[in-house]
Amino acid sequence: MKTWAKRLSFGILAASLAVWLSGCLSASYFAMVRYDQAQDEFAVMNVYQRIASPTPGDSQYLYQLWLNRDHLIRLPNIDIFSKPAYLRISGSRYADINLGEAPTSLEPKETVISLEKIRVLPGTFFLRGEETLCYYDQVVIPGAVVDQALGRVANAVAPDLTEEIDKEFKRRQDGGKVETWEKARALMLKQIHAGFAPPPPPATAPATAPENPPAEETSSAWSILDDESLKLLRQGVTDGSMKITRDKQLFTVVIPLSAADAKQLDRFWHAGVDAVGAEAAKPAENATVSPVLVSKVLTAFTIAPQPHAVEMKIDLAVVLKHLPLLSSLVEPLAKPTPDDLTKMHAAIAALTAHGVPIDDKITVEQLAKDFMSDSLKSYPSAHPVTPGSGLVQEASKPVELPKPQ
Repeated sequence: MKTWAKRLSFGILAASLAVWLSGCLSASYFAMVRYDQAQDEFAVMNVYQRIASPTPGDSQYLYQLWLNRDHLIRLPNIDIFSKPAYLRISGSRYADINLGEAPTSLEPKETVISLEKIRVLPGTFFLRGEETLCYYDQVVIPGAVVDQALGRVANAVAPDLTEEIDKEFKRRQDGGKVETWEKARALMLKQIHAGFAPPPPPATAPATAPENPPAEETSSAWSILDDESLKLLRQGVTDGSMKITRDKQLFTVVIPLSAADAKQLDRFWHAGVDAVGAEAAKPAENATVSPVLVSKVLTAFTIAPQPHAVEMKIDLAVVLKHLPLLSSLVEPLAKPTPDDLTKMHAAIAALTAHGVPIDDKITVEQLAKDFMSDSLKSYPSAHPVTPGSGLVQEASKPVELPKPQ
């Protein structure tokens, strides 16, 4: 049996805002992540709350998503306008879909990532209160698959990075100046101290905005690097030598830079860490973001300058150890508007008409506890449908839901 001594487990919340868009499924989204060191795998629990269905077509799409639940891979992200997921078609083919809106077509894509090794563990619909429809599921990703994905990161970002670097070279050729690290550090420190300042007291009289407000100070990361660093970075992203590697929960990236910029980046980083630490040492003043929390999270990051690079290590276990786990998941939900209730009732009625089980005893507190102890129940289909079946809907075709029996 697995024990906490043999398994390093931790969680992260990634809550996205609920967006009520006409003609689209909507929900508030929350995720927790657990790392099992003994098995070297990452588990993700996705929780969708306040699921609402504005139209019969959306209700039908919700039902078809449930039928395809064994094939849907959802990973944490923050996207307030869509709910992206991957429909696994085979061990090497997938299609991008939006959980909030039925696709007009499915476009399969090939990948070298071993999708068949990812375990999708469907959950179940449940009620939070009498009227709030929710759903949860799990995705378990072996470390080897994470390593495959990390190997693709550099290839994915290379075009954008090389374009930005080429733009900076062009700017300099046109007479643009190279910014100083001193200016960048001063601006960073100013932003840190301002960011942790308590909110101002309510104004007793309406504030009068200046006619010509001063422009906000900014500093581009590219503009402070010397030409040698830009060339090294461009080469690193194009030939794949700059990449992210992993040893269990420890992630490492070596960033090619000139010797001068490597030292400056090291100074820049530690100046920022010290500034956050100084803010954390001050008496609490109801800052919007806790400097104590940020200071603890920053201990997960280490930077070591090398002759022509900077090595950055991130201990994910430390990052997630200091993040709040349950606050957003278990806090009371805002009171729904009458329109919200209508949409949520429509989703519940549609699922009930199709005979989809909805649990009325599950609690979000129990979900979190079971997930962290690796005992969360899953409900896979007895007879999974063909991936993608029923997901594509014709916009012009009216949808009729079955009548309750």
